[in-house]
Amino acid sequence: INQIYTMWQDVLGGEALSMRLLSGLHAHIVLFMSITEIGQKVLALPEKAGGHMASYAILQRLGLQVRDIPFDCKEMKVDQRRCIEEIESFQPDIIFIDRSEGLIYEDFTWLGQYKTKYPCYKIFDASQYLTNIMTNDYISPFEMGFDLILSTLHKNLPGPQRALVCAKEANEMWKRLRSGISTYVSN
Repeated sequence: INQIYTMWQDVLGGEALSMRLLSGLHAHIVLFMSITEIGQKVLALPEKAGGHMASYAILQRLGLQVRDIPFDCKEMKVDQRRCIEEIESFQPDIIFIDRSEGLIYEDFTWLGQYKTKYPCYKIFDASQYLTNIMTNDYISPFEMGFDLILSTLHKNLPGPQRALVCAKEANEMWKRLRSGISTYVSN
C-alpha cells in the first residue's frame, strides 16, 4: 500500500496521500468533517458554474458558511476580479473548486498566487480531469497553488468506485485530515 501511495504522490507531485475514501462525495464529507469547524467559511464553485449539485448541501449540513465563487456565465469561467473582491470581503477559511460538470479546464494560477492577509486553504477536486493532469495535458492544481487535490478514480480509470486525497505538503492540515480519515472511514 505504501508503495502505491508513493507512486501516486510522485505522479501528482504531493507529499501525502490516502486512497481509503469510498467515493467523491464521501471524500467531500470526510475532508470537510476533518479539517473544518462549525461556522468556518467556504467559498465554493456554485452548481451553475459546474460545481457538484450536492456540495452545498454537504457543506451547509456540516455547519459551514458557504458563498458562491463569482462566475461569468458568458465567458464560462470564474470572474477573477469579483472572486478576489469576494475573498477580501468574505475572508474564507477554504476555497473549494469542484467542477463536477466541467468541460473546460480553467487555469486558476491567479487564485493560487493570490495572497490573502489570513490563512486560506485551497482545495481542487480533479475528478473530471485526473488522467489529463497525470499525463501533463493540464496544469497540475499544485502548480496553480492549490494545497489539496481530491479525486474519484472510477471516472478516469477502470475499477470500483473509490477516491483519493493528495496534499501538496504533509503539514498540520494533512495531519488533521489523516486523523479524520482514520476516524470516519472503516477499514
